[in-house]
Amino acid sequence: LRGVRSSNYSGLDGSLDGWIEGKATRYGESYNGAPLGCGTGTYSSGNLRIVAVSPSRYAEWPCGTLFELCGSRGCITGERHDACPGCSPNHLDLSESGLAAVCGAEVGSCAIKFRVIE
Repeated sequence: LRGVRSSNYSGLDGSLDGWIEGKATRYGESYNGAPLGCGTGTYSSGNLRIVAVSPSRYAEWPCGTLFELCGSRGCITGERHDACPGCSPNHLDLSESGLAAVCGAEVGSCAIKFRVIE
């Protein structure tokens, strides 16, 4: 993927250098002003750092976990602020601005690579 930087982090899911292949979707502007599940404020589609994760990852990636996410348009750093009950294990839900930065504003979902950063 364009924009993926090299990394020395290893071990997540047995993937090379800690990168996980997955999918990103966006919340939807109708959630603006709704409280975030981690108690870190309210949702804003303009906050590109907001990340929600699958129930199967709640314990592994608790609130505050930082991610580097890369797609066809670039990379961002995001932080887990919420839960995504409908997401599969390697599926992250991003704000509209986050998805636009990673995948482009014209898409509703895209393939990504991501990793936990410390």
